Amino acid sequence: MWKRKNSVMSMWATGLLSLSVLAFTSCSKEGDGDLGEGSMEIRVTDSPADNDGIEAVFVTVTNVKVGGQVVDGFEGPKTIDIMALQNGKTEVLATDKFTAKSYQNITLELDSEMDENGNAPGSYVEMADGTKHKLASTAGEKSEYTFNGAARVMADAKSTIVLDFDLRKFIRESDSGSASDFSFVNKSDIDGYLRFSDEDNAGSVKGNYDGQVAADEKVIVYAYEKGSFNESQETDENAALQFKKAVASTEILGALTKSFSFYFLEEGEYELHFVSYIENEAGEMELNGIIDAESETNANLLNNVKIQAGVQLTLNVIASGI
Repeated sequence: MWKRKNSVMSMWATGLLSLSVLAFTSCSKEGDGDLGEGSMEIRVTDSPADNDGIEAVFVTVTNVKVGGQVVDGFEGPKTIDIMALQNGKTEVLATDKFTAKSYQNITLELDSEMDENGNAPGSYVEMADGTKHKLASTAGEKSEYTFNGAARVMADAKSTIVLDFDLRKFIRESDSGSASDFSFVNKSDIDGYLRFSDEDNAGSVKGNYDGQVAADEKVIVYAYEKGSFNESQETDENAALQFKKAVASTEILGALTKSFSFYFLEEGEYELHFVSYIENEAGEMELNGIIDAESETNANLLNNVKIQAGVQLTLNVIASGI
């Protein structure tokens, strides 16, 4: 009789435990839903390409994913002239509701074959003389590229996220000897080096550049996270892409008053490096060297540029040669 009673008590206890587990699981699932929702607006921008002969670069986006999940609010396919979005200009790509939490990656699917109107090609480079060259992809008709960053969606609030295409990383001229052929770079070459920023957590830089820039020269400024620049690695002639680890890049502009600017830099510490390119006999820009440059007010400031959210930093830079 005692054994029978013990068995009954054991079954009752087991049943009670099972109900408790079910109740806990149910509460956990409901808790996930209690996080609420906020909206995320995804925008795109660009940093300068290296080829002066390029007039425009059109890419066709066919799919957008946030944290691996397809964004239903994206109305595609959508063809965008990325080069028209430099110097702080952006274009809305998609807006949708998301669970209130942090997101670390956004993936775009690009179509090489067909644009938003069903015409070929889907993604292409347009030269200054009006000729168009398809941006081929080794992945086939469509290829995916993932941008990394930190986006926080708050309940009942709106977040604005900016993806930086940084075309100098995205496209390359063919190695076949024909300067008119272009392609998307291999995904493996830039995996981990594409970024997005949360507009609410980003700042900007406006700079004046006191230095000579020859008629056949171009000066590019590269922004690196502090301590991440390795000159021998970043300038390796055999590398698929030089200055790959740069967070962003911009060009010195202006004939008399020379200036540069960075937009949508995440809050943090950076270092700036000024690089000279010279046009060779084939009309291509070749690396000429790293420029010796320093801040007018602090010789070490360019190695410790502090970006604060919502703040525009002004720099006056003096260049003394290569």
